Amino acid sequence: MKKINKLLGSVEITLTLSVILYIACLIPVHTVKRLTDSELMLRYGTPCLYDVIMEISVFALWKYILPIVLFYILYLLKYELNSAVVIRMKSVRTIWISLQKNIVCSSFFFSLYITIITFIEGYFMTGEICNWNDTNSKAYEIVMRPLSNIPELWEITIAYAVGIYTALYVSSTILMYIWWLTDKSWLGYMAAICILTIENLCKKGYLYRYYTFSMAYYEGINVYTNILYPLALSIVLMLITPFIIRRKDFLK
Repeated sequence: MKKINKLLGSVEITLTLSVILYIACLIPVHTVKRLTDSELMLRYGTPCLYDVIMEISVFALWKYILPIVLFYILYLLKYELNSAVVIRMKSVRTIWISLQKNIVCSSFFFSLYITIITFIEGYFMTGEICNWNDTNSKAYEIVMRPLSNIPELWEITIAYAVGIYTALYVSSTILMYIWWLTDKSWLGYMAAICILTIENLCKKGYLYRYYTFSMAYYEGINVYTNILYPLALSIVLMLITPFIIRRKDFLK
């Protein structure tokens, strides 16, 4: 918690509050637009909290949330790469590990915040946690039969939080690594956004697995795909990146 407080205190409080408020406003707006509008409910069924979670993870996260949060993390990392901070580090690897700690903490903070705010606002707007057994539910309208693999609340909660964390961590690491190689922060940011967008449009790739929550209507939550795989990918990146970075002149 102290590390998160230090991170949030190292960037302008106005920017921090703006990102937090943006996410808090985006989720209900997106929910109304895609789920709780009266005409949509007549055509596609009554939504619940589970539907809000899936809607945010499949559509809103990569379209509207990740670009803004990645920009915030870029701003945070730019502060951490200040020459006055870097000069106190013992080695290049120490600098990279420090950046990774910042990425991990900021990704954890936003994944926790987005999960909590989604549950609060999603339940408030729909009034139900899960109605997938009802014949007038959105899930029933999609599958057109009684659902047999309805995920438990803890399963969808963990999968949702882990998916957000890993998407943020992996994309932020891509951003930082390309920035490290090219000395161009904007290039790292654009590369991370492009990779996320292409994988979602093509429905293939290492990150696309995090946006397959729509399959929960048919198969429930897959522990391997939605929880273990994202965590394993994050851990692998965390372990190998300190050994593949090259030396860098931070004072030029």
